[in-house]
Amino acid sequence: IVYFQTKKPNQKNNEFTIYETKSNTIEQAFNNILEKSPNVPYYKHLEVLFISENIAINNLPKIINYFQKTNNTRNEFNILINKNNNPNIINISSTNIKNIIKTNTNNIGISQNLTFNDLLDSYLNPYKEITIPSIEIENDNDIKLSTIAIFNNNKLIKYLTEEENIIFNIINNNIKTTTIKNDCNNSNYYVLKINYIKSKLKLNIKNNTLNINIKGKYNIKENNCQNKINNNIINNDLKLLIENTINNDYYQNILNIKNLYYQQNPKFLKYNSLPNIKYNINVNFNQDEKKESIGGHNEQ
Repeated sequence: IVYFQTKKPNQKNNEFTIYETKSNTIEQAFNNILEKSPNVPYYKHLEVLFISENIAINNLPKIINYFQKTNNTRNEFNILINKNNNPNIINISSTNIKNIIKTNTNNIGISQNLTFNDLLDSYLNPYKEITIPSIEIENDNDIKLSTIAIFNNNKLIKYLTEEENIIFNIINNNIKTTTIKNDCNNSNYYVLKINYIKSKLKLNIKNNTLNINIKGKYNIKENNCQNKINNNIINNDLKLLIENTINNDYYQNILNIKNLYYQQNPKFLKYNSLPNIKYNINVNFNQDEKKESIGGHNEQ
């Protein structure tokens, strides 16, 4: 089943027409739109492609291969998984979806601004694993960008948690700013706004260690902790958060460590499995005095 949303040049963002077609093949399903639409769809105007969970689990390569071989499309459209397969997602303007993606990526970092070019790069590289952001509908009409779906052998296996998602985007330089909550004592917590995030990954194949260096600025938005909060505490807490988050097999895959290893020793992975990789994490965040929230610095 293909749902196709289109609008004329003189229509507003919230004004569009929806077509639904069915066929046994992707090509015929798109061609069937011509039986209903008075205009020929111009696929270079494609902005967002939603993929159902069912397709993501079983048939993602078919979708990728189809658009890869379609000459009249551009590869800068966004890719999203329609979490829970809600058909009402097509009722949301694609322009609004793109704006939400941009806002989320620039301010929160829970989602991922993924284009078809990005997806194709991972798909064609045997040493990379695919990740695709997801979207869902709450209360019938409210859309929500959800977390990243991770794949193994081109099949969806699970979704990251919001915390895992933020760490993924920090490590991979996908975001420049986000908000992180850390617990302290007696069920209290503090909240950081971190900015100017820069991350660098370097794999040392001699000792099988991935060096992860992350730096940036922070300002304290909330502080309910009894103890003083300083640079050392914040950097240690962030380092521990990252260590606990990435310490699993699937996270090693989405960090594309195989690809980093291949770049240094192309022949090794042809005949051997990836060795056990250790992590060396260095976190260096300093307080951004210019943006420090009222009360945050004084409370320390």
